[in-house]
Amino acid sequence: MSPGSMNIAVLHAQQEHRFALCDFIADEVGFRIVGDVPGGNEALDLLRVTAAHVLVVDLESVGAEAPHLISAARALSPATSILLLVRGQPNGELEELMDRGAGGFLEMDRARVELVAALRTIGMGRRYRPPVDKASAE
Repeated sequence: MSPGSMNIAVLHAQQEHRFALCDFIADEVGFRIVGDVPGGNEALDLLRVTAAHVLVVDLESVGAEAPHLISAARALSPATSILLLVRGQPNGELEELMDRGAGGFLEMDRARVELVAALRTIGMGRRYRPPVDKASAE
């Protein structure tokens, strides 16, 4: 798959944030939004009828259902990679979600700067972890 033909689906519970995220992604050359949904069940329904290369999931929107959603999405659509948007610093929960099949994660406050790189990386079947900020690592 070439980076110029990437189909993206977005899951975010808050409509205004979901639409803003979709607009931001759609403005990037080569990305196409194929659906946006407010919850996990809707995301699974969307994956049944749409060929998405990447499913962007706001982790806070799915909460405790995240492990089930990731496992079900990967079983339903193995070719779809999953990018998790998280708030705050990564924690141990993310490792479990990566083990279940998430392709990577990105801190929400860094999305404007790193989202395109994360989508391209995950869309090509590689894992994405944000670069370590040297100032915060010291």
